Amino acid sequence: MRQNAGMRRRPYGFLSAFLAVSVAIAAVLTGCEPPVVTEGGQPRPEAIKSVISLSPSTTEIVGSINYNQVLKGRTQADDFPMAVKDVAVVASVKPDYESIAAIKPQLVVYDKDLYNAQDIEKINQLGFKTYVFDAKTIDDFVKQVQLLGAAIAAETNASSYADKVIAAKNAAMGDPISPSPKVAVILVSEGTEHYIAGTEGFLADVIRVSGGSLVGPKADRFVPLSPESVIAQNPDIIVIPFEADQNKQDVSQRNAEARVRLLLADPRFKSLNAIKNRKIVPIDEDVLTRRGYRVDKLIDELHRRFAAAMRG
Repeated sequence: MRQNAGMRRRPYGFLSAFLAVSVAIAAVLTGCEPPVVTEGGQPRPEAIKSVISLSPSTTEIVGSINYNQVLKGRTQADDFPMAVKDVAVVASVKPDYESIAAIKPQLVVYDKDLYNAQDIEKINQLGFKTYVFDAKTIDDFVKQVQLLGAAIAAETNASSYADKVIAAKNAAMGDPISPSPKVAVILVSEGTEHYIAGTEGFLADVIRVSGGSLVGPKADRFVPLSPESVIAQNPDIIVIPFEADQNKQDVSQRNAEARVRLLLADPRFKSLNAIKNRKIVPIDEDVLTRRGYRVDKLIDELHRRFAAAMRG
């Protein structure tokens, strides 16, 4: 799936020196005290041992790099890694502020894209330290993973994941697709109102490093789709999220095929190059839409499938 797989990078996760991470943590974690532990002559923040995650993507990260030690609360939608299902649920559509307060976490972490300003204000009013994932690029995402890993004493695991993401990025960009396809990411509904990914969010950079160019409205998240705008931009490839079942491949396959049929059946889009040429790429919606622990796999898969579509 990757090109240049044999090339190994020096661990990116330590950002060249642990000092850089240590200093940055104090600035990024809201309300953090100055470093109090000295290690190797340099200040280091005290490790955080109790974390509540209020988004599936951040639960993926915390649960994968240091689940046993720190994760004390999660959202109802969290399903990866499997072990997080044993963690208490403290949020569904909205956070359960009383449950969060009762746990008294040292840190609340969440994905900014899932909450509006009023929600964020309520989270801050709880009085706990917060860590917000809001990266719009792969490089910034890697840095945020590193900072969180250092804060919860999971530097090695965070560094390992960062290496995978950077390796996937470098492999994809080292094997450019020509011509580079215009790509739209469309969340297909069973009605006539679909949603499309905006070009200002994290997914735009993922599409870019995977070899494509995201087309859509100027927004940092999914917004209602304008058929006229999509027709004018005329994407070469359409990526559609579908609900996957990690334990039942046949169910996942049927769900993917159902989403494709819905899009093909919509007469408004029959003139699009992607529709006429059947360049439709279904992707597990959790992997596609979460800024979590499977970004490296998403880059690998998108690059492979974009390249195959443009060859076909």
